[in-house]
Amino acid sequence: PSGSAVVSARSNVSANAPGLSAGKTYYYQLQAWNNANSSSNPSKGIILYFSTPSAGKTTPTVVASPSSSSITMAQPLTVTVTVSGSSGTPTGSVTLTGGGYTSAAITLTSGSAGFSIPAGTLAIGSDTLTANYTPDSSSSSIYNSASGTGSVTVTTPAKTTPTVAVTPLSTNITTAQPLSVNVLVYTSSGLSPTGTVTLTMGSYTSPSVP
Repeated sequence: PSGSAVVSARSNVSANAPGLSAGKTYYYQLQAWNNANSSSNPSKGIILYFSTPSAGKTTPTVVASPSSSSITMAQPLTVTVTVSGSSGTPTGSVTLTGGGYTSAAITLTSGSAGFSIPAGTLAIGSDTLTANYTPDSSSSSIYNSASGTGSVTVTTPAKTTPTVAVTPLSTNITTAQPLSVNVLVYTSSGLSPTGTVTLTMGSYTSPSVP
């Protein structure tokens, strides 16, 4: 701030200093003269300095928003995590855990991050997904770590009949030659069936193979 005041000996003078930022140090020069001197010839000035107190950390709001509230095990899930605060957009990273799923840390972009959970990853039932926010060096003096949750219900998909593809590795052999056969069992939902298969042909029946 700048300005002037007429004071008598041993008087106190105060001045407003608007627009200061928290956690900063400011320097000001104080110059004084008596009525016999011109302001262009002030007495020797002194340098004053002071620091403004740092603002306290605040806890941001973390929201985990699944793309659907209910899925089957055959369906993937997208979860959007947003982090917001009262002192600007938080920066840092978030992780997502729950239902047997644990993500890697993802860096926030404009306060949000997206997670893609593959089909068959989450446990059947009501799963709580917890997003954990960790501030980076730019936000660690402003924001605390924080967490938020979202929920999704995972159900077993209705039974379907899988496709079984049998592929002989040779189309023409003699009775003296062995034959290798590949068997692929798959579904249109993307889930991989589990269990065993057997192969039969004529009088041949194979053992069960997982």
